[in-house]
Amino acid sequence: DNNLSHRLASKFSKLVEECQHVRNVGLESSEDMKVWQFAKDNGYVIVTKDEDFSFISHVRGYPPKVVWLKVGNCSTTEIEKIIGNNINEISVALDSDVGIIEIEKLA
Repeated sequence: DNNLSHRLASKFSKLVEECQHVRNVGLESSEDMKVWQFAKDNGYVIVTKDEDFSFISHVRGYPPKVVWLKVGNCSTTEIEKIIGNNINEISVALDSDVGIIEIEKLA
């Protein structure tokens, strides 16, 4: 999602088959529903700090699945660590019947 640094996509491209930032696919200034539809049409998972995608998922179901980072304001480095520390949980959830994976920042 646009609320996360584009640098994260390149960092995690080693862990997932294809990782893109919205700006790399021409959606940098797009509304959430356009991002949602692009992810659905192209088999992407949305990784976001935006609660709106959780609401959309509750209404429309999945795909796409949503990884909702409920971490508040934090640096790109912190977000990278949070995702890295939860990568196994995220992977298991993505292979399950869960549409929204919520990751919280622990104090």
